Amino acid sequence: MNKRLIATFLAVLLPLASGCVITGGGRARPGDVTFLWSFEGQTCAQNPDVARVVITIPGERLQNDGSYPCLSNGTAGIVLHDFAAGSYSYTIEAFNYADEKLFSSSGTFVVNGDVRETVSLARVGSSTSFAYLNWRFPANSASSDPNCSQTGVDTVEVQIGSLAPDVFNCADGWRANPGARTRAVTPGTHPVQIRAGIRSSSGSIYVLYRYSGNIVIGSGTANFQEYNLGWAVGGVVLSWRFTRDGGSTIRNCASAGVTAMRINFQDVATGAVLYGSFDNTSTWDSQLCDDTVSVTRYDYLPPGTYRIYIMGSGSGGTYYSNASPAPQSTVQVGVFPANSAAVNVLLYQ
Repeated sequence: MNKRLIATFLAVLLPLASGCVITGGGRARPGDVTFLWSFEGQTCAQNPDVARVVITIPGERLQNDGSYPCLSNGTAGIVLHDFAAGSYSYTIEAFNYADEKLFSSSGTFVVNGDVRETVSLARVGSSTSFAYLNWRFPANSASSDPNCSQTGVDTVEVQIGSLAPDVFNCADGWRANPGARTRAVTPGTHPVQIRAGIRSSSGSIYVLYRYSGNIVIGSGTANFQEYNLGWAVGGVVLSWRFTRDGGSTIRNCASAGVTAMRINFQDVATGAVLYGSFDNTSTWDSQLCDDTVSVTRYDYLPPGTYRIYIMGSGSGGTYYSNASPAPQSTVQVGVFPANSAAVNVLLYQ
């Protein structure tokens, strides 16, 4: 390998992916290695006691013995040139002006073209550490890899074990670099619950996606983990018609004189209703009665079996769906029925 040349780090960088990025294909190629560093997620300015950062790559001799200032042209990082193709390990350590080690981290990278390695150093002697998280969502009608806006998600909760959840903006961890930083916990494998959804004005989250599994917290170094979130909700499709004479004559919205619909779902297992109060129909979900629309979709319902209650009103009077027994539908996680599978509800006057 050629002698290492230390380049001034560019002030403007392309968006960076966490960990190493390997470019090109086919035969392995040599390349430059860009290191970017932080200290438990903090900047050099937030750690003014960091005097220098030392990089050690076994088997490789770096200029100035691998010792660099915390900032180069305002950027916490350095570019090392002319690495032969292959796999490398490294250690990065930060020292103060008294030459005491403050932070440390280690890892590996693979050279097949240029590489960018983002590293968060952990405080030496700390009994806790943390991880950076990224999350992805299942495909929907908007995209095969939808972003936060395309899923309607604005908030993500991450709960490690029995600790209080960390709350993030969705964009903090969707293809973000380095990602959403967890709270500091003891190293090891911990259960984790990730819930993504829409935050209400009261601060609660209506959960649309979730993950349940484990998170690995490294010892002495922050690691990066990506989670594929699954659906936490399913769907049901409704259609309706009206009758004034026991079912012998079936009318649509216009002929029945109905313009406004009120709809509610009652969980068979718990008796809870999804919209407002069961006894106050003005708090139920409101829909227009429109004959140009064949069905009404509810694609974001928690799983369960529901009784369906519908009321229609307008110049033609008020109509009600059968209450005993009420029509029912079962909502399954990740199942969104086609319009042709609508539950057909007849309303009586």
